[in-house]
Amino acid sequence: STLQQYAQRELSNTPLYRTVRESGPDHRKSFLIAAVIADRQFTAAWGSNKKDAEQRAAANALAELHSQPLPYPDG
Repeated sequence: STLQQYAQRELSNTPLYRTVRESGPDHRKSFLIAAVIADRQFTAAWGSNKKDAEQRAAANALAELHSQPLPYPDG
């Protein structure tokens, strides 16, 4: 929600989340998801479910927007 608030306030846009890749068997899937704002895709992040991956992707996007180190760099 922090990314959504920032994107709407500062960029006049709403972030979307794009599934880049899925990995693993159905009962233990991992998801690689990237946040996308306007036409800019940020560094993707892995999670054990879509919500977790989206939260990590949002953290990466906020870090990139503020020129800070990525919290989840191994996307």
